[in-house]
Amino acid sequence: MTIGGWIFMTLSVSFVTILCGWCFYRVLSLPEEEVPQPVQDFHSA
Repeated sequence: MTIGGWIFMTLSVSFVTILCGWCFYRVLSLPEEEVPQPVQDFHSA
């Protein structure tokens, strides 16, 4: 493989790996959702 091919392959694989890592980071570091408290004074009809 030529030098240009190696450079292109290295940049492509690096970009995809970094993008995948960034996506995992964004998904796994989401803030916790607050669970609403049940209504205390609810009376059904």
